[in-house]
Amino acid sequence: MARPRKPDRPVPQRIYLPESVVAELQLLLWSESEGRVPYGVLSAFVEQAVRDALRRRTLPTPTV
Repeated sequence: MARPRKPDRPVPQRIYLPESVVAELQLLLWSESEGRVPYGVLSAFVEQAVRDALRRRTLPTPTV
């Protein structure tokens, strides 16, 4: 039996982040027990950050 589809299905997106930001995210999300960033944790983190921004209806000011 096939697994039922999620009502709000994920869509792949490609984003580019500075290496320093990726390094900080990896430190923040790192799991000592797994010895890596667990599968799906980065997506969950980004999704929550975007949802929070949408709830506040604000976007970060771009820096150059």
